[in-house]
Amino acid sequence: MKLAATAILILALAGTTAGAALADDEGETTAQEQVKPQTTCPVMGGPINKKHFADHNGTRVYFCCPACSKAFAKDPERYIKKLEDEGVTLEKAPVPQTTCPVMGGPINKKHFADHDGKRVYFCCPACSKEFAKDPAKYIKKLEDEGISLESTPVPQTMCPVMNRKINKSLFADHDGKRVYFCCKACVSAFKRDPDKYVKELEEKGITLEKAPANSD
Repeated sequence: MKLAATAILILALAGTTAGAALADDEGETTAQEQVKPQTTCPVMGGPINKKHFADHNGTRVYFCCPACSKAFAKDPERYIKKLEDEGVTLEKAPVPQTTCPVMGGPINKKHFADHDGKRVYFCCPACSKEFAKDPAKYIKKLEDEGISLESTPVPQTMCPVMNRKINKSLFADHDGKRVYFCCKACVSAFKRDPDKYVKELEEKGITLEKAPANSD
């Protein structure tokens, strides 16, 4: 009888533990399901274009066009409330680096070091040398402070059309960005669908050069 009672108790405890684990899993799943990313512009209601955005009170809001970002600037609280009332979970706005991780002074963007795909700025050359002794330590310090470090720029070296080495005398400017090609035929192909090729390059992590003003 004692053995039977012990077995029943063990089974009951196991069932309780399993039920709690299941409840935890369900709770975690429910929490994940509640995250609703922004997909529509809060001004015009159209699909967002992530090239057009504004940061306000630590959140990032995307729009369908530049005109909507201007409308948002007149009353940001109104549009943020509209999105939040729809259950949208807004992205956090990146916090840029403004202070040197070594000495704590204001950064000078002429002094920087790249490590593990991240760019870190310093106040003086001496701090960049100190950083080089233990880069992971200083990167962790900045990220623990909530800083969003810039990615190390990856220059364009290959033509987006033919995937051959670029010739910097052959280029086209589009939407404020300069794209290089291997031959004149690729320049013509690019101009038929520039957004496609720019998107492909950026999805590969390429940092396109800025085009001179009024060059498009």
